[in-house]
Amino acid sequence: MDLIRALLVYMSLLLSSSAVTSPVLTPVPADFATPTPIVTTTVAPTRSPAPTLVPTATPAPLATLYMGDRGAAVRTMQQRLKDLGYLTGNVDGIFGQQTRRAVERFQHYNSLSVDGIAGPKTLNKLYYDRNVIRNPVDVATPRPVSANVPVYYYTTRGVLLGSDTVVALPGSTIIVPNPARVPLNHTLISPSRVTVQVDTQGRANPASVYFTYQSNAELTPVTVPIFYRSDLNQLLATDFVTVPIGQSVVVRPNAAKVPSGYSLITSGALTLSISSRGVPTPNVLTFFYRQNAPVQATVPVLYRDTNGALIGSETKSYTAGTYTVTANDAAVPSGYTLQGSRTQQVTVSAAGAASPSVITFTYAPNVVTVSVPVEYVDQVSGTVIHSDTFSARTGSNTVTANDSFAPGYTLVSARQVAVSVSNAGQATPAKVTFTYKRVISVPVEVHLLLEGGGMLGGYSIQLGEGSHTIVPNDAFLSGYTLLDGPSKTVTVDGAGTATPAIVTFTYRKDQQPTTPPATPAPATDTPAPATTAPEVSAAVTLWYKDTDGGLRGGDVINLAPGTHQVSPTMTELGDLVLQGPKTQTVTVSAQGVAKPAELTFTYAKAAPPPQPPQPLPPAEAKVEVQYVDQATGAAVATESFTYTEGTYTITANDALMPGFVRQEEATVAVTVNVDGAASPNPVVFNYAKEELPPPAPVEAVVEVHYIDQATGGMIGAEQLTLGEGQHTITANDSGYAGYVRQGDATVTVTVNADGSASPSPVIFNYLKEEAPPPAPIEVQVEVQYKDQATDTVVTSESFAYTEGTHTVNANDALMPGFVRQGEAAATVTVAAGGTASPNPVVFNYVKEELPPPAPVQAVVEVHYIDQTTGGMIGAEQLTLGEGQHTVTANDGGYAGYVRQGEATITVTVNADGSASPSPVIFNYAKEEAPPPAPEEAPPAPQVSLPQLNYTDATVPEGSYAVYTGPGETYYQTDAETPFTGGAVRLYGSVNAGQGDWALIAYDLGGGNYRMGYVALATLEGITANPVHLAAEALTLTGNATLTEDPYGNNQMLSAGLTAGAGVKALAALDNWVYVEVADLSGSGQPARGLIPKASLGI
Repeated sequence: MDLIRALLVYMSLLLSSSAVTSPVLTPVPADFATPTPIVTTTVAPTRSPAPTLVPTATPAPLATLYMGDRGAAVRTMQQRLKDLGYLTGNVDGIFGQQTRRAVERFQHYNSLSVDGIAGPKTLNKLYYDRNVIRNPVDVATPRPVSANVPVYYYTTRGVLLGSDTVVALPGSTIIVPNPARVPLNHTLISPSRVTVQVDTQGRANPASVYFTYQSNAELTPVTVPIFYRSDLNQLLATDFVTVPIGQSVVVRPNAAKVPSGYSLITSGALTLSISSRGVPTPNVLTFFYRQNAPVQATVPVLYRDTNGALIGSETKSYTAGTYTVTANDAAVPSGYTLQGSRTQQVTVSAAGAASPSVITFTYAPNVVTVSVPVEYVDQVSGTVIHSDTFSARTGSNTVTANDSFAPGYTLVSARQVAVSVSNAGQATPAKVTFTYKRVISVPVEVHLLLEGGGMLGGYSIQLGEGSHTIVPNDAFLSGYTLLDGPSKTVTVDGAGTATPAIVTFTYRKDQQPTTPPATPAPATDTPAPATTAPEVSAAVTLWYKDTDGGLRGGDVINLAPGTHQVSPTMTELGDLVLQGPKTQTVTVSAQGVAKPAELTFTYAKAAPPPQPPQPLPPAEAKVEVQYVDQATGAAVATESFTYTEGTYTITANDALMPGFVRQEEATVAVTVNVDGAASPNPVVFNYAKEELPPPAPVEAVVEVHYIDQATGGMIGAEQLTLGEGQHTITANDSGYAGYVRQGDATVTVTVNADGSASPSPVIFNYLKEEAPPPAPIEVQVEVQYKDQATDTVVTSESFAYTEGTHTVNANDALMPGFVRQGEAAATVTVAAGGTASPNPVVFNYVKEELPPPAPVQAVVEVHYIDQTTGGMIGAEQLTLGEGQHTVTANDGGYAGYVRQGEATITVTVNADGSASPSPVIFNYAKEEAPPPAPEEAPPAPQVSLPQLNYTDATVPEGSYAVYTGPGETYYQTDAETPFTGGAVRLYGSVNAGQGDWALIAYDLGGGNYRMGYVALATLEGITANPVHLAAEALTLTGNATLTEDPYGNNQMLSAGLTAGAGVKALAALDNWVYVEVADLSGSGQPARGLIPKASLGI
């Protein structure tokens, strides 16, 4: 029937409106056997075209809501749960049992963790998820297996303050106190978290949870004594501190309590904790001090050169008074002379302040001249090309290479060398060497030869080191063909040898056309004439050379017998011009012999033509133009122009005076005479400030966006023009029918003086108003929870059920302090007529008997105190019930001590759990051992050791490695936690062959000190006098522990030194001897530390 009914509804909706979309079936959990799908329809409202969608910001995180919470957030959640069909009760803003049940049902059907708490995941699913699942109203709400765990809140006196019930699911649940169940002015003193385990049957372990509180009025603060003692355990002063129960504080010493002349030697911050039962840890606070040495001032004496550089230093220590400080030449390197007075005065006040705080003596370096040899060396052979000397003076000198000392060479080393001369006349470097490489330039001749013999021409070229391609310069050879070209290679080695030294190119003379044979003359009787002899000629070679003798070209001419004036075929060769005689005489004999057979013509670069004299520049005048504020007479801007003789017009440049108006003509005539004088000069233009119009009013255009919170799309927008100041923008709800605004209806917008607005845009978020689902046929079934003894209804709840059979589970959590009698579930049948049976459903309960209040108990500490030192030698804890108790001292646990006072103390435990006295204190004194049998003691070694003294210093912040001795070969104690700087005790510096090391001691905190060495070079601004140490070889007369901490807790450096072991005694420090051991506890490294004087018999 249900399916047919749903189909009919669906078909009627399709036929009634084209605007109806496809039905959406609300999902139902699959674990229900016969779900009845609810057919719902979604009607799309008619609207104007959608505006551009703008993504909205992610919703802000939602606060978690718990059962018991109240307010608007709960009301909003209830309304949403009611809209989705999960809540049937009232929307009243109270997170009660019905609301928790509704949250559980919502979590179950939306696949969330079912815990009844409205956390971020639950609320985001409830408010923002478009796929949220509505309540399937025809299915009974599943009730997960759980256990109701009672929670009781008691005082220390056993008074019940309140109770609660926590529903715990199977597994592990942590229960914490609910402050709403406890009256104000109470403090929790029991553990604040209890873990409850629930099995699959709903059984909890523990079945009940108890929290214990104490009234704040009963929490009496605890007073703890503070002792100020000297390092000799002398009591200097007392004080106290009061701390509330359950708190921890850091206690610092009160300097006003300690007599003057003492310095704190232990930690300046002690932590004091008071337990929830009022037990202090520690029960006594002690600060240890040491009496200061007599007031002394340490005065640094600095020795500087005339440039201010530090060349030496020392320190002087003075008590109160006036002293004369004399310059110590031994503290200054040799080669310096004191400038000014040899003595200065210093005054030390009673407070130890020195004036002046630093003494400075100035020394001038002695001027020394040193002759430094300078050598110019051949790079290849290493031979000295030239030797020279350079006179260097004290200080820094620069020697520059002189290339004229190495002709034919090129410098390959640095051209300048720095030479430093010390005041003692030591030059560094002692000799200056410049390295040169020979310049390779080899003449190679190029011969142009005629095939079969004879030279057509030639020239010479200069080649450097390397391989060269030679192409013949034969432009002057016309009518010849090159036979062995087009190029040849010449190689010049590092020694200046060219291979080949002469390059030849061979040419063949081109063939002339053959003259055809003459036609034979007709025969005659006339005898033939005699044959003519061949013509005689001589070949003459012309050489063209430059003024250095280099061959630049050549030519060959043939001359007939006779005397000839021969001129070169070319008067210019590139940039060279023929020099000397333009012609030379050659005589050719009748036999064809030319004298001379070779002629040489010389060419040189042409001299540049003389430059005509340059006329003098005309006289110029620089004219300044001033732009003046007429009101003040001050020049606001200037510019200048340069003019020659004549008259010029200068026009005012108004652009240089923004905000001003010119008060006269825009042009001025300036005349410059022949001497360069200008009139007027300067040119002045006067201006007055321009009155600006009032500024335009500040306005900002602010957009208002209306956003669909579910989709992030914009459903509307508007623009507002706002003036400067604050404005209230009200959401236009009426313009968005079908939507419900989420959040405030107004937003305050601030428009700043620069026209910016904040916020901009203004955003109002909306959610679609869901149409109510068709009302199903349902019946309200009341579930009553009765007190069986009185037959009265303690509480009730109601559920809406549709037609069918449903299971109602008893909600035991509604009946805290009661135990259900009977079954945990009842079956309810809803008939088609809308009646339910049974109705109401009744679950009967009887009151749960409360457990007896927890017994009153107090934890009392028993302290066993060394009466002499005030230190604790032991402690124990006793748990005592309400009433009086006798506590007896445990003398047997403290052998070697004798109790001082009574053996028993009466302790009273009050009803509120407080005990008096608390703690219980028994005082003891060390039992004096009987004197040993007299025996002749070995004579004490007669040793004289220097005393270690320190001055206070501050090491800059950093990371410093600390070693037990003066070098990295010694054992390192701080490999994991290097010293980071701060206040130290500085004993001085030690040099044991590994550089200068500073001996320091510093506070590690917690009553621990460390004494060790830091490389002095790493301590910026720290100067230290040498420490005078002995080197006495001694033997231990008793066992001893080597320590680096003589001031605090004497923490050990070694596993212990046994009697008979040898040590090297270095110095004394109070009752300690500063020694060195060769091998620290088998580490293979030496170490330095302190052992008691008694262990050496001194």
